[in-house]
Amino acid sequence: MKKHLKKLLAGCLVMGLFSCSSDDDLSLGNGGGAAGGEGDVYATLTLKLPTGTRAGEGLDGSNAGDEYGKDYENSVGSILVVLAEKTEDGKYKYLTSSLSDGQLNGGTGVSPVNPKYTLVFQNATLAAKAGSKVSVFAYANPTSSLRGAIDALEDPEVEDKSFTDLVADFDAEIWANNRFLMTSVETVSADIPDATALASEYNKPEKAFDLGTVPVVRAAARFDYKQVKGNKYEIKTKVLGENNLEEDVIVGEVELTHMALFNLATKYYYLPRTSANGLNANITLCPGKGGMDYQWVVGPMADKFQNYVSTNNNTETGIGSYFQYALRGGDREWTEFSKLTIDDNHSTTWDNEKAPANEGYKIWRYATENTIPADKQGGYSAQKKGITTGVVFKGKINLVAGSLLAKNVNDNEDIYMFNGVMYGGIKAVYKAVKAAPVSTLAEAFNNCFTAEETTTGEGDDAVTTVTITPKTGEGSDVKENGFTVYKYDTVAGCYPVYYHYYNRHDDNGNNDVMGEMEFGVVRNNVYKLSVTNINQFGSPTDDDNPDDPDEEAETYFQVSVEVLPWVVRINNIEF
Repeated sequence: MKKHLKKLLAGCLVMGLFSCSSDDDLSLGNGGGAAGGEGDVYATLTLKLPTGTRAGEGLDGSNAGDEYGKDYENSVGSILVVLAEKTEDGKYKYLTSSLSDGQLNGGTGVSPVNPKYTLVFQNATLAAKAGSKVSVFAYANPTSSLRGAIDALEDPEVEDKSFTDLVADFDAEIWANNRFLMTSVETVSADIPDATALASEYNKPEKAFDLGTVPVVRAAARFDYKQVKGNKYEIKTKVLGENNLEEDVIVGEVELTHMALFNLATKYYYLPRTSANGLNANITLCPGKGGMDYQWVVGPMADKFQNYVSTNNNTETGIGSYFQYALRGGDREWTEFSKLTIDDNHSTTWDNEKAPANEGYKIWRYATENTIPADKQGGYSAQKKGITTGVVFKGKINLVAGSLLAKNVNDNEDIYMFNGVMYGGIKAVYKAVKAAPVSTLAEAFNNCFTAEETTTGEGDDAVTTVTITPKTGEGSDVKENGFTVYKYDTVAGCYPVYYHYYNRHDDNGNNDVMGEMEFGVVRNNVYKLSVTNINQFGSPTDDDNPDDPDEEAETYFQVSVEVLPWVVRINNIEF
């Protein structure tokens, strides 16, 4: 099958353009910097990069403002422009395309705020649409896969010329320095000149006709993190003190040490889309920034996510393969907090009213877009943990001097918690059982253990010791009876503890009600995370129930999140 190659025109020949790495193996057109051939038509296009608005101004007041981003997140090495026509079924039919080199300011590696490009098209293709409107789509730093998929549409044997449903496979190159993939965020139309003008007036670069301005946004999201309290959080409980007055007593301390992303989507649409319920019916393609805020953003797995029920540790056919680092059983890429060294030096520009409180955020990592639709009944219960992108925090329990745990735990023994109350070692549990022999704690203890007391000596010299032995058999499992057991990790030299955070895109402020687009990851958003408080000890294992809804009424882990485009979303987390 013959492959038709598009022309490549250098919009601005600048020394020191960044190479596109793996993209360089796909040669488009008649070579970089080609000046076009006889009968070609020239056009210009202005690219509106995602630079944000004035500091502190959110798109609709629901986020923290806009952030310019790093220079390497805004650099454009090449731009692919596609001209299309809208069909009766609401899709867009490919007409032609052109690839141009990017423009950099004086070889510094920074693209102009609104760079203008000169593009070359075949006259024969545009003449068929002379005097009519076409739709214009742009992709900055297009990947080799995207370029290949668009180029394949030139083949006359390809009957379906629709390209707006193209789904991308995850490749970390989409957020590589100086070649961050950006795509159209709203539909733009342009008038094609009449046939005579195409042939005689727009046949030179200096006489190019204007295709207008096309806004683009980054195809992925970013997570930033700020440490507070030195990543150490005292866990306190109230006890009766003098005069029967309640007072706070330190149980122990949780120190966070690592973080890792889970449920990273392996597929995403090249072009953004929204709908009234997050499903693929009646979508709005490239709805504009405002449309991304007020509608459900649609992802490639929307129909499967609608009725998601996990099976086999989140590897349901067609869903498990959709994620890297699954909630359950997924390999983790742990990041030590001490390794976060890239300062977000724009952190004070997105909301001047809160500066310098915005200082201290460091860029952590990028992530692909992952969204969840509403369910069939029109509610939001489809937002489940097993399909929501989130962050797991790993820490350790510190037995700080004078704390209840320091007094009740000896020789790295197992630590027991029941109904949210941390007791310490098993003898501390038994002491509480003796004090309340008719209680749910006593019932659970008696299901799991036998206790035998031995007394030696008499009178004031009497010493009572207790031997506690785990039971075996049906009904004796400590977890099934409601105990959470923290075991000492001899390799790590600590009691590990984990907290799972499910990323909020739009917090409705009500932990009892799931909100529209409340959970998920949306392209071109910065999610700024900060664990502001931890109220309870977390899980002893990196595990959670994928079928549980994302929303939880009880808050034991608080995350502050705000969102801007580069939407910043601060997540202050309280466990």
